[in-house]
Amino acid sequence: MKIEIKKFKIRASAASKIMTDGKFSGGLTEKQAEKLADLKARPKPTSKQHEEIATLEEKRDRPPELSAGAKTYCKTWLKEQLYSRRKEVKSKYIDKGNEGEDDAIDFLNKIHLESYVKNEDFFENEWMQGTPDIIANITRDTKCSWDESSFPLFEDFCDNDYYWQGLVYMELTDKPKHSVDYCLIDTPDYLIEREIKFAGYTSTKSESELREYFYKKMRFTDITDLKLRVKSFSFNRDNEKIEKIKQRVEMCRKYIKTLIEGI
Repeated sequence: MKIEIKKFKIRASAASKIMTDGKFSGGLTEKQAEKLADLKARPKPTSKQHEEIATLEEKRDRPPELSAGAKTYCKTWLKEQLYSRRKEVKSKYIDKGNEGEDDAIDFLNKIHLESYVKNEDFFENEWMQGTPDIIANITRDTKCSWDESSFPLFEDFCDNDYYWQGLVYMELTDKPKHSVDYCLIDTPDYLIEREIKFAGYTSTKSESELREYFYKKMRFTDITDLKLRVKSFSFNRDNEKIEKIKQRVEMCRKYIKTLIEGI
């Protein structure tokens, strides 16, 4: 029986899942490449250095392979196609992120004195697909932190998943830069009420005390310094890494083909 499925393309939000290297993948890190160049430039390498050169050259020339995580993602994707079903991931954090998109964009407009609007257009090319939150002179993606403890106030760079997601968005929209904007906005009332209900099962506090506690804890309009409520991580387009995404998609397609052949 011949199985027909659509061509694999990576979703922007899942790009990081296929970009980890396999345990025995080829290629050198920047430091390893520098080390190899240094060793080969020496006029009389020692026997130990010759062995190190051979090891590094073997690693450099070894063909890349998919990581276990990338293979797992391919299997999950293929099941979604074969069964026409997709696993739904739900959590209170995702709920707040989805509910808070418009508020986050309004918040960015106030801070940057812009008129950003939510993008609804879906983009795709031969290898990737996705829907950026905002498309302006750059692409932007809003992230609504659950509370102050998860707000990345002191972080130097955004989550790795969001970095690869941003590279996909830049490629799809032909933009030179991307920004991941974490916003600390008020939690929707229904989520606050849910927290109050769950806490009521084990807490010794009264319902009114719990309500006062959670409404204060999960609303942030009392924080007037906007620097404490928005943290943006911007980074430039990296064409080399974007090409690696395309190459990895091609590797995934070959692996998926072997999975189909094995059914």
